[in-house]
Order: sequence, then C-alpha cells, then structure tokens
Amino acid sequence: MLRHRSGLSLSNNTSTNCGIIIRTGGGWGHHRSHLIDLNRQSLIDTLGFDEYKLYTMRSTENWKGILTLDKGVLNARADRLKKRLGLSQTQLKRITQQQPYILSIPLDSDTGLEQKIDYIQNRLLLDNEALRNLVVHIPRVLLIGKDDLGSKLDWLQEVLMLDGNESVKVITRCPDILALQIRVLNKRVSWLKNRLNLNDNEIKKIIQSQPTILNITSESETGLLQR
Repeated sequence: MLRHRSGLSLSNNTSTNCGIIIRTGGGWGHHRSHLIDLNRQSLIDTLGFDEYKLYTMRSTENWKGILTLDKGVLNARADRLKKRLGLSQTQLKRITQQQPYILSIPLDSDTGLEQKIDYIQNRLLLDNEALRNLVVHIPRVLLIGKDDLGSKLDWLQEVLMLDGNESVKVITRCPDILALQIRVLNKRVSWLKNRLNLNDNEIKKIIQSQPTILNITSESETGLLQR
C-alpha cells in the first residue's frame, strides 16, 4: 500500500495514463484501465502515435471514446479504413494522427464511417484513387456531418457549376471552405463578382485556379460580411 502526499492511500496496482491516475484494482476500474493500456499501445505500435500526441488528446472531449474501446475494436476500425480507401500504412498513420477521432466513429451504423465514405464517393462521382487522395489530404472531411457536407457540395456544384472532380480540387486546395457557412461563401462570391466585374463563368475560372481567394480577409470584405 502506498500513501499519496494528499493523504489518500493508493494500492500498488494503481497506474497512470497521460498524467491521469487510474485505479486498476477490481471491477470496472480494472477493466477500463486495461482497455486504456491496450488502446494506447495500439495507437503507438500500429499508428505511430507518440506520447506527446496522446498527452494532447487527453484534454479533448472524445479521447476516452477511443481509449476505452473494447479490445480489438480500434485495430479493426483502422484496418477497415485502410482497406476501404486502399491506403498505405504511411497514409493511414497520417490520417489518424491528424484526425484521431475518426477512430471513434462506428463503422456500421447509419451514420458510420463507411456510410460517410460511400456518400462522399457517390455524391462526387469519384473513383477510388480520387477518393483516397481527398481523404489523405483532408481527413477532417470524414468528421463533417452529412447534411453540412452535402450543403457545401451542393453549393460548389450549383453556385459555382463545378463537377465532382472540380469540387475536389477546390476543396483540396482550400479546405477552409468546409468550415465556412453557405451565407458567407455566397457573400464572398458576390463581393468578388461585383468588385472585379465578373460574370458567372469568369468567377468559376478564378475560384478554380485560385480557390484560396475565398479566404479573403480585407477590411472592406470583412465589413461587407458583417452586414
């Protein structure tokens, strides 16, 4: 029996993970601690996470949803994601390290990961290579709600008249589009058209060639968006 300086007694089988003290003796506490240890080791061994990455994850809301997955679930999700997208191990590591909470999404539910991947592929008419490139470059696309993602894709295809591959190129070069509200995108396009005296076809060409123009932050444009 060990005595913590706070005066609390700790059993010898108390362990720490990411700076958090967890009692491993008996019942659910022992089972939970065991799962955390297994999943932490899987993140390190299979997906190349380091201790600093695990430490930074502990302050976020969803980290326990990954570390307390049942035995084998985390590796199974990573393996199916790799096979579904035809990823190399390096690509899998890149995706999961950039957006680890992809691993917290169930695979088979109505709002699961594979359904999201299928939706993106079918919605944009992408072949497997184009789909893989999109997710590798912008893994957060898998974390965006289906309705929100659908509205952005509708906007690209209906307002800017882009096809699936053109939409992917714009998103890949300017992923911040996915975080902007439709009303903001509309105002920015309208401002550009008026300011540069462009027609619909001309604004489409400009955004295709320089999609980051949608990130304009000039004072005049900012003032317009606040009206």
